[in-house]
Amino acid sequence: MKKPFDLNSAISAWRHFQSQTHRFLEEDLDELEVHLRAHTDDLQQQGWSQEAAFREAVHSLGDPGELETEYSKVRWSTLKHRRKLTDELRWRGAMLRNYIKIALRSLLHKKGYALLNIIGLAIGMASCLIIFLYVTYETSFDQFNTKIDRIYRGGFEITRNGERQHIRGETAFNLGPTMAEDVPNIIQYARIQPNYGSAVFSVKEGGKTKTFKEDSVIYADSSFLDLFDYPLINGDKSRALADPRTVLISASMAHKYFGDADPLGRTLDFNGWVRGVYTVTGVFADVPATSHLPFDFLLPMHDLLRLRRFSNPERGWDRLSFATYFEIAQGADIETVENAITRTYYEHRSENLAASNTELNAHLQPLSDIHLNADISGPIAITGDRKKVYFFLLICLVTFLIALVNYVNLATARATDRAKEVGVRKVVGAQKKQLVEQFLTESLAINGIALIVAIALSLALVPVLNQIAGIQLSPWDWMTVPFFLFFLVVIIPCVLLAGFYPAFILSSFKPATVFNASARTLRLRKTLIVVQFAASIILLIGTSVIYSQLSFMREKDMGFELDQVVVVENPRIRGAVGRWASDMATLKNKLQELPAISTVGLSSTTPGGGFNWYSRAFKVADDPSEGSPVRSITVDHDFIDVYGLDILAGEAFREGMPLSDAENPSVLVNENLVRRLGFTSNEEAVGQQIASVRGGPYTIHGVVNKFNWSSAHIYSEAVILFYETRYGEISMAVQAGKLPEVLPVVQQIYEDLFPGNPFLYHFADDVFDAQYKSDQTFASLFALFAGLAVFIACLGLFGLASFEASRRTKEIGVRKVLGASTGSLIGMLSRDFLKLVGVAFFIAIPVAYITMNRWLDGFAYHIQMGPGIYLFAALVTLMIASLTISFHTVKAALGNPIKALRYE
Repeated sequence: MKKPFDLNSAISAWRHFQSQTHRFLEEDLDELEVHLRAHTDDLQQQGWSQEAAFREAVHSLGDPGELETEYSKVRWSTLKHRRKLTDELRWRGAMLRNYIKIALRSLLHKKGYALLNIIGLAIGMASCLIIFLYVTYETSFDQFNTKIDRIYRGGFEITRNGERQHIRGETAFNLGPTMAEDVPNIIQYARIQPNYGSAVFSVKEGGKTKTFKEDSVIYADSSFLDLFDYPLINGDKSRALADPRTVLISASMAHKYFGDADPLGRTLDFNGWVRGVYTVTGVFADVPATSHLPFDFLLPMHDLLRLRRFSNPERGWDRLSFATYFEIAQGADIETVENAITRTYYEHRSENLAASNTELNAHLQPLSDIHLNADISGPIAITGDRKKVYFFLLICLVTFLIALVNYVNLATARATDRAKEVGVRKVVGAQKKQLVEQFLTESLAINGIALIVAIALSLALVPVLNQIAGIQLSPWDWMTVPFFLFFLVVIIPCVLLAGFYPAFILSSFKPATVFNASARTLRLRKTLIVVQFAASIILLIGTSVIYSQLSFMREKDMGFELDQVVVVENPRIRGAVGRWASDMATLKNKLQELPAISTVGLSSTTPGGGFNWYSRAFKVADDPSEGSPVRSITVDHDFIDVYGLDILAGEAFREGMPLSDAENPSVLVNENLVRRLGFTSNEEAVGQQIASVRGGPYTIHGVVNKFNWSSAHIYSEAVILFYETRYGEISMAVQAGKLPEVLPVVQQIYEDLFPGNPFLYHFADDVFDAQYKSDQTFASLFALFAGLAVFIACLGLFGLASFEASRRTKEIGVRKVLGASTGSLIGMLSRDFLKLVGVAFFIAIPVAYITMNRWLDGFAYHIQMGPGIYLFAALVTLMIASLTISFHTVKAALGNPIKALRYE
């Protein structure tokens, strides 16, 4: 029989429900109750039944959510007005302590689950922090310059025979002053030219002479320090680089040469492109690591331009070897300035350009674009690779995503366990909002602990990153606006979203069905496992491809031998010109007399060390515009034997031949140039005359095999070898194991002949392999973070395998009692996971194929991504996944079935 409606009981129940939210004060509930009773009485007077009138009155107040929302707008002012703010804060503090206590209790109850989550999140966050620190460093170059938005490096886009070649960030030395006069929007300019090859500085101290080799020497205009922000610590900025035979040095060089003494007015003996005694007139702060221009010494530009090679007025327009920087007026149209530069250049070089069917269009490159744009070559610059920076940023986000997916996966996997807890809490009156707050507090606790661990892990990884990348990063570099924006916009929202999802899932269970809750999120977990392992497999394939390519480049036959070749650097301090050749000949003869040295050769540069000049070569009778790009080096008659080059036609150089500056000198060319100039055979080329844009004619004396003087990043070059014995690097073929005993003897001979020169040597293969340093850095960093991503994915799989084995404990016990073998149980527990890994593998293949093929396109010579790479990745992934889940599957399969049947 239906119990009669009791208005007082109904209002009491309504009031109790509202008070459970802790949103309404007792006084507010009193007012709402008065309003509710009055409205009910009015409706009853209109003929409504008491029960119907009550329900309508409650409805008119709005649903609980709307009522609470409206009330929350005035709640804090009401509390303050009624002087109950302290009570409210005390209550909220109690609830927060309660949430934290429950969260910690839950984590301690499931230590393994909490540990897996914290480790996974911490590694993901640490990877993100470290990679972003590296990305921030790479993108911060030259940002210390206050005029960065107005500084541009001049250059030209080169087109030959209608085919676009490349952009060179180099200009002729007359361009800067001419354009500064002719174009109003150019405020000022500054030219720089590096001292190619090492230079030597000497200083007399206490009757002794100290000599050092220096590689960071540049010549610059006096406007250089006004254009760029390289502050002078000591000296007169207005006179810096204005006077001949003066030099500016960095603070570290001042200490190196003069100790704590005042360097101003002191002198240094300089031997480089120019020679003489230079007076120190200023000391500048050490150049920041994020400057694309590395230098320790600044010499006046007009000292360099007094050399004979720059004295010809025509050379002021055809020698594209200077870096010219312009300060452009704010708001000026860059394209208009570029067109003006192009017109001016054509006024001086139009005939020469037409003769070689070449077009040049001026290109102004923003200062902020120089470091990460290695495609535009320049005479001096520290360049990176924008694609690699973006690649690492992508890895950063993928690794972090895997960590978040891992967290969500483990949290939803526990949903069944937590469902009963949710059901009990809801039955005793807990509301969804309170459950969300409780589970979100637990999520924030895990993420907070993970963040602390991540920061500690990041601090430990910064030195590792510095060692791998060859840079100097500091945790203080995190104290930047971009980093905090990244942290606020990416990391914190992602962590919160990852925490909100499980909180809302768990709090949404209904009491009527919660006790029977099962694998409701199974499909989601499977999807997330596939996503995790697809990303991990892509990274594994990428790592395999990168290291295979690196190994391929190092093992590729480059056309010459580098083993056991030691190179002694060319002496910079010399006597009279006639004495140079004599001393070099004496040095070479004495070295060849040593039993441990089989051959000694001279050359202007060694493999991997660049070329003398770049030009275009053509047959004397042909149109120069139909020529081929060519490089040049100078070598002596023994160079061929030292590096194991093969003479394919004609003859090698002979001792006593006319030298490189003779009229119509004999040259060697490699097979590449023979083919590109259109000779049908190597034999046909011998005796023929060729020329280059730089001069000629030259008679082909012999043809050597094609070789890769540079790295596998570019195709084998066409090269002309000129004969020279007066100077060059000294390459020695040393017998294996004899270097320690012969090197002191070589040093003594060298120092006797060239006193004052530092004895510097290196191994030829080390210089060549140095070209792959950035590739090695990229491979090491990629492997490091790919390994971390795979490890995080395995942590998640480990946790899910543990949960699955626990969930099916009784089923395993029943199957064992009925005779199931251990192997069949292990297969049953592992099969589902391995299927998901298999699906992830087939999803990852096309993504990895497209991505890594685009990366390989950056190499002239590269591997082919055959099935072996994918098979290797598949085997590694399956092995890792199998080992990860085997611990729990084997443990469950070998367990006592009696205990399994008594489980729970």
